[in-house]
Amino acid sequence: MCKAEQICFDNFRHYGILLPYGALNAHHNTQNRFIVDPTCSCVMTVSLDLLSGWDIFKIVQVRHRTADEDFYRKLFFYLHKQFEMFIDRLQKLTINFDLYNEDALKLNKKLNDKRFDRIYINNLGDESYVGIKSILTKLRLLLNANNQHATLITLFMNWLLSVPQSDQEEIMESILKNNSKYYSKWKQKFTLIM
Repeated sequence: MCKAEQICFDNFRHYGILLPYGALNAHHNTQNRFIVDPTCSCVMTVSLDLLSGWDIFKIVQVRHRTADEDFYRKLFFYLHKQFEMFIDRLQKLTINFDLYNEDALKLNKKLNDKRFDRIYINNLGDESYVGIKSILTKLRLLLNANNQHATLITLFMNWLLSVPQSDQEEIMESILKNNSKYYSKWKQKFTLIM
């Protein structure tokens, strides 16, 4: 991380607010209590970086009066556009959210007559939790068979850590090479932190 990136990263971690660095923050001057506790210390893990949750290859393409290395400004404008598109879509669609605070593997019996177009299961697919085999066996039955796009959405947060150390760098190189138009320019920007 270059010095400019470090300053922007530290600014975000201090305030918990994603704004372009140097932007006026008179109306955004209250710390985000979800990620910063009242004593002004960060409750996020030290390694957590906002950029890691989004497609970095799309973020680096943002050209909104931003310097090439100003990733947080790029992220701000990228997310602004994503939220605008999301709000536009929400206004045109009929959407129902069903939330359950129950054992996910028992839901298929409880909801045997309901079907869903999307089922979000977070990182339950990780082997350190429920595992993908159990998730697919139990929850696929709740997908809407009349919708060819019905999907289980999962996050394999610990997947890379489950791969032998000797293979991790090769896998990351492969991912970057599959996005080859960005690979040569941004190879130096990405480091594998283990």
